[in-house]
Amino acid sequence: MLMPPITVVIMAGGPATRIGGKDKLMISLGGPLLSYIASHFLRHELVREVVIAAGSRYDIRDYFKTWPLVRVLNLESIDTGSNLLQTVGAIKTPHILGLNGDTVLSLDLDQMYKLHEESARNCTVALTSKTGLHMQNTGAFKVADDNRILYSAEADAAALADAPTVPTRSFSATGAILYRRDGLAQADIMRGAIGLPRGKLSTEKHLVPWFIRQGEAMGFDNGMRPLLDIGTYPRMNAFIQAGQQHLLSVYGPPTLDVHV
Repeated sequence: MLMPPITVVIMAGGPATRIGGKDKLMISLGGPLLSYIASHFLRHELVREVVIAAGSRYDIRDYFKTWPLVRVLNLESIDTGSNLLQTVGAIKTPHILGLNGDTVLSLDLDQMYKLHEESARNCTVALTSKTGLHMQNTGAFKVADDNRILYSAEADAAALADAPTVPTRSFSATGAILYRRDGLAQADIMRGAIGLPRGKLSTEKHLVPWFIRQGEAMGFDNGMRPLLDIGTYPRMNAFIQAGQQHLLSVYGPPTLDVHV
């Protein structure tokens, strides 16, 4: 039997944003948000394990210490891209799905992985055409008809690709990015030589734009599937008001009935 090809890495190492005295990642709606995300992806046949990049969040490590196929890495929290690259050496699967720990997302992983494999590119970004209150940087990504990402307005000025000269479609990021592990490892080794910062490295500002400039970034249209980024107080309030039923409808129950 072939081993599942994907390790899910959940980014949860940033400063704990609180609402009503409670940490947004550990607010319990029948279980913390991280438990819903982890259990959902562990039920997927493409996923081998979940790694949580938790920085100094030892409360997260303690919560998941009895969960099978979940590893919590308490590594130095620097920035999203730096934190992701720190996990690569501990991962053996050929692909890594990076997720934001503070985003509720219904992801069509089967179709995303199909595009990722067929394209043979190093990076596939899940995108949406949704707009409205709960979206950041609406329309930041410009995608060609062949699904190559040609431009991201989220890029740091030094990493910004040239504006596309061919017709494109506009999308927003969902926070889910599928990488080839070897592509990430090579980017980490070559950081200085290829212009990636050696210190604070942002996924949005540096890492993904570098893959775009190399022609190595594909855009996957995740359609109008549910998406809620709870990174600000208004969006956290929306998340709490949506309640447990919303989490259940997106992820299913936060249980340990996963493949081993």
